[in-house]
Amino acid sequence: RSNCVTGVQTCALPISAFFRDAQLLTLIAIAQIDRKRMIIPDRLSLALLIVGLLSGNLPSLGQMLIGMSVPALLMLAMDHLWKPCFGMGDIKLCLVCGMLRGTDFLRALQLSLIAGGLCAALLLIRKRCRPDSRLPFAPWIVLADAASLLEISLDLLL
Repeated sequence: RSNCVTGVQTCALPISAFFRDAQLLTLIAIAQIDRKRMIIPDRLSLALLIVGLLSGNLPSLGQMLIGMSVPALLMLAMDHLWKPCFGMGDIKLCLVCGMLRGTDFLRALQLSLIAGGLCAALLLIRKRCRPDSRLPFAPWIVLADAASLLEISLDLLL
């Protein structure tokens, strides 16, 4: 990169790459902790939100509201009908991801829900869990958010 004013070459890492990588590392930590402990620490969801907001790469307000409300309301409704279905950490993580990615997160979340359901079905078939077992859901939310953050088009798979 060259500086337009001085013409001096700079090789600084673009700020957007820094924020993207920080978000990806936070998402990986969330998935690993939920997989091992079945909990999503609020401080990591908050860190993801802060880094995402600092990146400045946010959807429009309408997309943000849809991306936040659709998964959260569906998860709350499902949790009310089939208790316990989702943990509050899963719902809060979806709120953060929906806020940061908007409707792009919803498209990616569809595929993650299918993949998570197929994985759970395979675990049931192989008798590695029971119908009343609790399984971590954050890795599937993280998959959806990482795909939308990296702008990976999953339309061909749906």
